[in-house]
Amino acid sequence: MTYKRIRSLERGVAILQYVNTMGEATAGKIAQEIDLPRPTVYRILDTLVESGLLYRSPSAQKVYRLTEAVGKLITGIERADPVATAAHSVLSNSSLDVSWPVFLCTYSEKGMVIRETTRGSSVFWTDLGWVGAAAPIWEVAPGWAFAAHASPELQAFLIEQGPPDVKSRLETIRQQGYALDHDATGRVSGVAVPVGKGDTLVGALATVWEVSEAPEANPVDGYLASLRSLRDQILEELASDMDYSSSLDSR
Repeated sequence: MTYKRIRSLERGVAILQYVNTMGEATAGKIAQEIDLPRPTVYRILDTLVESGLLYRSPSAQKVYRLTEAVGKLITGIERADPVATAAHSVLSNSSLDVSWPVFLCTYSEKGMVIRETTRGSSVFWTDLGWVGAAAPIWEVAPGWAFAAHASPELQAFLIEQGPPDVKSRLETIRQQGYALDHDATGRVSGVAVPVGKGDTLVGALATVWEVSEAPEANPVDGYLASLRSLRDQILEELASDMDYSSSLDSR
């Protein structure tokens, strides 16, 4: 007996396969690549989110990623990124004391890449990018915080590409435990703390703000307290991830 194919199921599987391949995707990109009407994609994505197979980033661009539940369905599927998953869990469920966007960034050949952000739900926001946006490591506070707390081998590699005063700046950042930076115009400031250190360093957590809109003349101390609390929660999430903890122990 031949049964009629269930087109919606086929489309849902195709979306899961695409997100698995790319690591993350927006509804618009999925519609473009799979050649489906955007309203159809949104309906399927909503169903997959409600089913616990996908989750939506807090950012307003609606970036979708696989949840851990997908990995339990079939062996061989790529595991959901534990760092982005932990950041999503913390940033979307914590009561933030920072009105400006908070970013979790990781290092790649492109520089520091935003993996999760509260930009979409923040009271204020700047012109910085969404999830997937990258910036040269020496041009942003997360890059300096990351480099200052990297393993000796990685730090030596990064220093070769750094500015003339890189060693002294990194030592200062390492001692104070955070990086503070300003854009060329002095209009925007940013502060970042490392998430982990040495061989267990996973990235940096940062916030940025427009100086003229800051609630007080020097808001750094208050922002640092919030970032450190969020950082500790992300590390706790990662520590509770048995697979991730095992991968660290094997390094």
